[in-house]
Amino acid sequence: MKFALCEAERLGGPHSRAYRRDVAGAPGFLKVLLYKILGDGRLLAKTPYYSGPDSEGEVMVALTEYHCPPDAERMFREPATRDVRESAGPGTALVSRVVPEFALGTMTRAYGVGAPPEPWPQHNSCILYYSKSAAPGYGVLYCRYRVNAGLAGQPARELGPAWLDIWDDGVFRTSQVGGRAVVAYGLAPRGQRPMESLRLDIRMAGPLNDGEVRVGERLYAGDVLEADSGEAIVVADGDVYIGIVPLEPARLGHGPPVVVWRDGAELVISIVNYEGPAKTFWEYRSLAGPFFKGNVRNGFTLWVAPRSEFASLEAFRLALASVPLVDESAGSVRRVEFGEGSDLVALEYDLMRLRP
Repeated sequence: MKFALCEAERLGGPHSRAYRRDVAGAPGFLKVLLYKILGDGRLLAKTPYYSGPDSEGEVMVALTEYHCPPDAERMFREPATRDVRESAGPGTALVSRVVPEFALGTMTRAYGVGAPPEPWPQHNSCILYYSKSAAPGYGVLYCRYRVNAGLAGQPARELGPAWLDIWDDGVFRTSQVGGRAVVAYGLAPRGQRPMESLRLDIRMAGPLNDGEVRVGERLYAGDVLEADSGEAIVVADGDVYIGIVPLEPARLGHGPPVVVWRDGAELVISIVNYEGPAKTFWEYRSLAGPFFKGNVRNGFTLWVAPRSEFASLEAFRLALASVPLVDESAGSVRRVEFGEGSDLVALEYDLMRLRP
């Protein structure tokens, strides 16, 4: 796990493996360890975003003496603006933008071990924590590719408690510059498994209590709302503005490409590849073979900015609309460009092998 510590005392940056406790910002091993070093009670604070078993104490932390270099401790205590870039092996880059208002992190591809690598479906390819003055003091954005999760707009909480982990069933590629990112998803090999729903969920904890959400020029009021790909979704919550533009997904069915809905206390933006009768998509069973023409396309662009940089949510929406966006495929290569000049975020990957 890679992390930074944002002003709201949350573990920021992308995660190679993280359970829902960590995603929601509840106390866990790393936060207990940091509490022992820093002594900040906010690290052990309860959160309404997680209602599962507590983890407020760790025997290994209690019995171990830890050393934190002074320069590292200063970075924890003083959330100055910085960009962090690290590598976790060939082709795997972990990028974070940390500012007082938010911490946005992405990882270019999933981390795994073994040969071939064993996938760990609890990663966070793109995760955002941002500060709020209202309780609990922060909000969260994360994403999951879902297979057979039911219809978008119809919560399935009866299948288990809300604190259970939501696994990521997709393969992702990302690119990030500062507070802007491009996030693309495709399928992992599915075998002969029948599928009735394939979608990417962008999930947000926070905006539904005191934030404002607009889909295009429409105000989101908490119901199920259908949208088009390319229709910008902007959020004003806490100390940030968040802009999301769903990219045109591969359409394997006839339903709406984008559905905005609420799943309990979370706002969900679903970018849909397929919803319909259970079907075996044989061309995706191995992601190879003579009839395979490339993986499904799914993804979005993301822009996070401090509220102090814009006069209003409408001003931010207009600024987002003016950002150049290109999404094109030539043969098996897909290229997405978001922005221009020093703010350009570009992602190019092979749809046959999902290799950057």
